[in-house]
Amino acid sequence: MEKMLIFQDAANIEAAYRTFSTHWHGPRKPLDHRDLLNYLSESRYLVDAFCYLPIDPRRPMERSGVIEHYWESGWHVQEKMGKIAGDSYKCNVDVEMALDIIDLCRDIRPDTVVICSGDEDFLPLVSRLRRLGIRVEIASFSGSTARALCRQASGFVNLDIYAQEWLTHQTELEGFEANYDDPTGFNEDEG
Repeated sequence: MEKMLIFQDAANIEAAYRTFSTHWHGPRKPLDHRDLLNYLSESRYLVDAFCYLPIDPRRPMERSGVIEHYWESGWHVQEKMGKIAGDSYKCNVDVEMALDIIDLCRDIRPDTVVICSGDEDFLPLVSRLRRLGIRVEIASFSGSTARALCRQASGFVNLDIYAQEWLTHQTELEGFEANYDDPTGFNEDEG
């Protein structure tokens, strides 16, 4: 069975999902990271999944719920404290991701690496992994993915398609729950 590792640049994916969901014509939901992990690893042996999460140094505890969600969803969370930059903060996790990917690929020797990011900065990494004989898939939203990254990778997982199917399914589930009748025929309102 094909062994795989997954690495997610959380800020990149969250921003791309927010942009994607603004065009969605239904209720907006936060991305389900357990479902995403299952989707990406379907029919393959997932060795491990890592999520790189930036932390706002002005409010370091603000993301504790998000961190917990990722852990509960099966991701190993790698936090990085950002640096204050004017009225905001800056936090780039690309270097840490690249180093971890190279180290883990050397130790684990996966067949496939999935990089959840559309950032062109990963081009040299993608090229190097492919020269090592590792299949590299980029998983991201089409509107926020560098074309050169898609061309260089072994494959592209269009998260637009995943998110649209997932949001449609969630909307249908809510509609089902709202219109659910008790199959026993007993209705509490009928006393």
